[in-house]
Amino acid sequence: MEDQVTTPADSSELKQQLADLRRQTNVLYMALAVLSLTLAGFVGLQARRASKDLDSIRPNATALIDGFRKSEAGVGQFVGQLQAYGRVNKDYQQRVLARYPVSTSAPASTVNPAATPPPVAP
Repeated sequence: MEDQVTTPADSSELKQQLADLRRQTNVLYMALAVLSLTLAGFVGLQARRASKDLDSIRPNATALIDGFRKSEAGVGQFVGQLQAYGRVNKDYQQRVLARYPVSTSAPASTVNPAATPPPVAP
């Protein structure tokens, strides 16, 4: 193997390249910082706008959910009456209830009607 001997000219060239790389790295770090701050500002602005939209939609949504919860009890009673009719009328039970089985238990994902959603901080 040959030993490479650095000359003063090579050394100054390497120092210049190292200085250029440091400058380029610093510029890239600054660009990354500016990009990160811009992205964080954009996401923050979008979150604020979404919060305001949610505040404006919440009264209508609450009324809609309350209406659904009130009608849900009526639907449950209706299904119960259909099942009671199916017990009396075997033809109905064989043709309809066997084809469209209905569960009488409440789904696990039902929400407590007395619970209200937590307030969203702006």
